[in-house]
Amino acid sequence: MTGPFFFRGKGTTVYHIDYEIGNRRKEGWVKFGGFLGPDWRL
Repeated sequence: MTGPFFFRGKGTTVYHIDYEIGNRRKEGWVKFGGFLGPDWRL
């Protein structure tokens, strides 16, 4: 699963994150292993 990322190459890992701020639920994505370091999408 690549989430909001267009490309996921070999050796990369994508995590889906659920979190709360106050009483509002939110979600985010982070991709590790890319050339430029972690890529966050919150």
